[in-house]
Amino acid sequence: MINLHWLYVLAGAVFAGFAIGSARDETNPKRWGNAVFWALVTLSFWFGDFLSDVGNGVLVLALVATAGMNLLGRGSGESRSVEERERSSKR
Repeated sequence: MINLHWLYVLAGAVFAGFAIGSARDETNPKRWGNAVFWALVTLSFWFGDFLSDVGNGVLVLALVATAGMNLLGRGSGESRSVEERERSSKR
Protein backbone atom coordinates (compact mmCIF):
# COMPACT_ATOMS: atom_id res chain seq x y z
CA MET A 1 0.00 0.00 0.00
CA ILE A 2 1.25 3.47 -0.87
CA ASN A 3 1.23 5.73 2.13
CA LEU A 4 2.37 9.29 2.80
CA HIS A 5 5.92 8.19 3.59
CA TRP A 6 6.57 7.24 -0.05
CA LEU A 7 5.23 10.57 -1.25
CA TYR A 8 7.86 12.30 0.89
CA VAL A 9 10.55 9.96 -0.47
CA LEU A 10 9.51 10.79 -4.03
CA ALA A 11 9.38 14.54 -3.37
CA GLY A 12 12.79 14.35 -1.69
CA ALA A 13 14.18 12.60 -4.76
CA VAL A 14 12.87 15.40 -6.96
CA PHE A 15 14.51 18.00 -4.71
CA ALA A 16 17.74 15.98 -4.74
CA GLY A 17 17.61 16.17 -8.52
CA PHE A 18 17.23 19.95 -8.26
CA ALA A 19 20.29 20.06 -5.98
CA ILE A 20 22.39 18.01 -8.39
CA GLY A 21 21.19 20.02 -11.37
CA SER A 22 21.97 23.26 -9.57
CA ALA A 23 25.47 22.10 -8.69
CA ARG A 24 26.15 21.17 -12.32
CA ASP A 25 24.88 24.47 -13.79
CA GLU A 26 28.10 26.23 -14.74
CA THR A 27 26.24 29.28 -16.07
CA ASN A 28 25.05 30.15 -12.57
CA PRO A 29 27.57 31.99 -10.40
CA LYS A 30 25.49 31.14 -7.32
CA ARG A 31 25.13 27.46 -8.12
CA TRP A 32 26.56 26.22 -4.81
CA GLY A 33 24.07 28.30 -2.83
CA ASN A 34 21.26 26.81 -4.91
CA ALA A 35 22.66 23.31 -4.41
CA VAL A 36 22.87 23.80 -0.63
CA PHE A 37 19.32 25.14 -0.49
CA TRP A 38 17.83 22.21 -2.40
CA ALA A 39 19.97 19.72 -0.47
CA LEU A 40 18.56 21.12 2.79
CA VAL A 41 15.02 20.74 1.45
CA THR A 42 15.91 17.15 0.50
CA LEU A 43 17.17 16.49 4.03
CA SER A 44 13.96 17.87 5.43
CA PHE A 45 11.82 15.56 3.32
CA TRP A 46 13.94 12.45 3.78
CA PHE A 47 15.05 12.77 7.41
CA GLY A 48 12.60 15.24 8.96
CA ASP A 49 10.89 12.46 10.93
CA PHE A 50 14.19 11.42 12.48
CA LEU A 51 15.23 14.93 13.51
CA SER A 52 14.00 16.47 16.71
CA ASP A 53 11.98 19.67 16.75
CA VAL A 54 15.19 21.58 17.40
CA GLY A 55 16.89 19.80 14.48
CA ASN A 56 14.07 20.70 12.12
CA GLY A 57 14.14 24.26 13.41
CA VAL A 58 17.87 24.52 12.74
CA LEU A 59 17.29 23.12 9.26
CA VAL A 60 14.64 25.77 8.56
CA LEU A 61 16.93 28.50 9.89
CA ALA A 62 19.66 27.25 7.55
CA LEU A 63 17.20 27.48 4.64
CA VAL A 64 16.27 31.02 5.65
CA ALA A 65 19.94 31.98 6.02
CA THR A 66 20.80 30.56 2.60
CA ALA A 67 18.01 32.53 0.95
CA GLY A 68 18.47 35.63 3.12
CA MET A 69 22.18 35.98 2.40
CA ASN A 70 21.40 36.25 -1.33
CA LEU A 71 23.08 32.94 -2.15
CA LEU A 72 20.37 31.90 -4.61
CA GLY A 73 20.49 32.83 -8.26
CA ARG A 74 19.57 31.82 -11.76
CA GLY A 75 21.83 30.61 -14.52
CA SER A 76 22.14 32.62 -17.69
CA GLY A 77 21.89 29.70 -20.07
CA GLU A 78 19.21 29.92 -22.74
CA SER A 79 17.21 26.81 -23.44
CA ARG A 80 16.75 27.84 -27.08
CA SER A 81 18.43 30.33 -29.36
CA VAL A 82 16.63 33.46 -30.51
CA GLU A 83 16.22 32.04 -34.01
CA GLU A 84 14.61 28.85 -32.68
CA ARG A 85 12.17 30.86 -30.59
CA GLU A 86 11.24 33.06 -33.56
CA ARG A 87 10.59 30.01 -35.76
CA SER A 88 8.51 28.44 -33.01
CA SER A 89 6.43 31.59 -32.53
CA LYS A 90 5.78 31.87 -36.29
CA ARG A 91 4.53 28.29 -36.33
